[in-house]
Amino acid sequence: MRRLLLPLLLLLAPVAQAQAPAAPHVRLVSGNQVLMASWEAVPGAVSYEVDVYHGDVHIGPINVTATSYAFQGAFNGVPYALTVRARNAAGELGPASAPVAALPTNPHDARYFALAIAAIWVAVVGYCLLLARGQQRLEERLIKLEQHGERA
Repeated sequence: MRRLLLPLLLLLAPVAQAQAPAAPHVRLVSGNQVLMASWEAVPGAVSYEVDVYHGDVHIGPINVTATSYAFQGAFNGVPYALTVRARNAAGELGPASAPVAALPTNPHDARYFALAIAAIWVAVVGYCLLLARGQQRLEERLIKLEQHGERA
């Protein structure tokens, strides 16, 4: 009787359902044509889905098993957003993380731009000084001509 009762009890016992994992908290850092996302491991997650958004363009889902992802080939100066969802062993997806945004940039671009602006400024100031010196010489010449009565 005991042998029959145990399987019957197991059938009637509530089955523990796998619960969808929580949303990860994502950090996003950008570099020269790259976005680097990282997050803490979500309990019960076996993989993650990364979705990258570039304006109206959706790139993904990208499946990863690590707690980080590097998106290569991003356009510098163009904003990107990224979300991550955790997936459990049963294949259920949890909610998406809060979207995080970044703007990839080339750190050298800013330095070259500043250098170009400085060079232009020096050229303009130098030209203005040259014009001022030329104007001063012209005035000096006119004064000398007037002193000698050669000016009409």
